[in-house]
This record gives sequence, structure tokens and C-alpha cells, in this order.
Amino acid sequence: MLTTCHQRLLIFQKCTCCSEERFLYSKNASRKKWTADECTVAAKAYVAATQDEINGADQTAADFSKRLNSFMKSFSPPACAGTGTYWDRDPDGRRGVIWQFLRDTVTKECQKFNVSLNRVRNANLSGLTEEEKVNVAVATHLRKISVGETLYSYKNFDKISWRFYGAWHVLKDTEKVRAPQQSRL
Repeated sequence: MLTTCHQRLLIFQKCTCCSEERFLYSKNASRKKWTADECTVAAKAYVAATQDEINGADQTAADFSKRLNSFMKSFSPPACAGTGTYWDRDPDGRRGVIWQFLRDTVTKECQKFNVSLNRVRNANLSGLTEEEKVNVAVATHLRKISVGETLYSYKNFDKISWRFYGAWHVLKDTEKVRAPQQSRL
């Protein structure tokens, strides 16, 4: 018998002598991976829910989760109902799935990327535009830099290959994920 509990798959087996169910083992339940578009839509919903001048920081966690869910629903494509993606991961917004994903995964990944971006900016690579520096930072963050190659060879790296690029682009001007400024000497 299979039972899902908090993203863990618990496997039980009936005892042959007494017909009692006994715990056998557990493993991580497979769940849908958030796509790049979902991450971007979640980031837009977060900005809309937090930049509201009326409610802003004066929201309970439950109210914030519901507002985040409603914004996610308004920014999502119309055909996602019943698919278990976008806002449908938490249809009523009570479990806070979207906020947990943003807090635990997206913002942390974006903050780690900012470290790579800061290193690239402080390397003083002359002749590169800001967009090319972001491309180099994405390659550095994803550890795609090969030994013996210069950073300049990654100026045309496909930044969209990083799943969180769209979310970072939306969140880079917020307090939580503010992009670093080049240090001045």
C-alpha cells in the first residue's frame, strides 16, 4: 500500500499472519519540477503581492499566501487548470506552496547567482556590456566554464539555459534579491 505524506512516499505491507499493516520503508515522492516559465510567473506574483502600497508588509502569512496564489492565477496561462502546475499546485492557497518554493528555492538560487555576477563585475572585463557580463555570470554559476578558456568566450552564453533567469530578472530590483553593484576602488 502506498501513502503520500509531506512529499515522502511511505510504503506499507500487510503482515501475512495477522493482516496488520506494517511500515516497510519510505522514499521521496516524485513531484513535478517547476519550469522556467512557472518560476518567472511566481516571481511576478511575488512582486505584485509585496509591492502593494496598501497591504505590503502588513499581511498575515495566510493572507499573503492567498494573495500570492491569486496573483499567480492571474499571471498564469489559462489552460493550466487541473494540470498540477502554476497556481494549481496549491489551488486554494492555504498550504503556501508557492511562497515556500519562492523562499526556499528561487530566492536562494538568485542570491547565489548574485555572488557569481558580483565576481564577474569585479573582474573588470573590459569591452563587455552588462548583458554579456550576465551571460558570463550564468555560465560561471552553472559551472560551464572550461579550464583554459577565458571568460570572454562565454559572453554569448545562453542565459535562458538557467531555469531561474526569468525569475532573477523579475526579482533583481527587489530587496530580497537585489543585484550587487560593482565595487569601486
